[in-house]
Amino acid sequence: MNTISEDKTREYVDLLESFIESAPDARFVCSRFGTIVGGNEPALNLTGFSRDDFLGQNILTLGILSPDQIERALEVIDSVFAENSTGQIEMIMQRKNGSRFHVEVEMRVVRIDESVFLLGSVRAAARKGDCRAFTLEEAIGVQKYFDLAEIMVVAIDSNGDVTLVNENGCEILGYEEGDIIDRNWFDNFLPEKTREATKRAFSNLMENNIEYKGQNTNLVLTSAGE
Repeated sequence: MNTISEDKTREYVDLLESFIESAPDARFVCSRFGTIVGGNEPALNLTGFSRDDFLGQNILTLGILSPDQIERALEVIDSVFAENSTGQIEMIMQRKNGSRFHVEVEMRVVRIDESVFLLGSVRAAARKGDCRAFTLEEAIGVQKYFDLAEIMVVAIDSNGDVTLVNENGCEILGYEEGDIIDRNWFDNFLPEKTREATKRAFSNLMENNIEYKGQNTNLVLTSAGE
């Protein structure tokens, strides 16, 4: 049985890294056992990990996947080896700061001589009924724009779950970003006395039963209960 030298493996990894580095979406390269051997700048931006945090760690234990996604990830890896590639699969990933976000992942097997690697492409995904998926570049750009705004900016999906919040929003609400994302805006961040009426208005707006008139003013509920 032939073996591949460490130098030759490094050469293959360098080749794959040069291929993924110019890609606009987040890409990573893993060994067949899940050890991360390469990742481009968008992948680091997406997850909040540095290259030193990232390389040499196992993708299943690094914390890059939401804990409830580990079993599914194992199934996906088994499937990619059986079929050489996957279609787009929606999963939940986790940033270094603990905040969770939905992504579309596509994986394929790359074989170079006797070396086998997993190549993964990741893009931020639209949530439940959203109009479209955002590319990673768009999602990062939106977040940067939000963080520059001097007011609280919050994005919610059609179910009312928070998908983006800027730094001022976190400060006003009194929560870390990871404690806001994926929580329902109406149930968690509005006073009880206005909650149901605001929910109804939002639902009617989503169903095109009322016309959007520009501005509406509501109180918010902070972590201090104010």
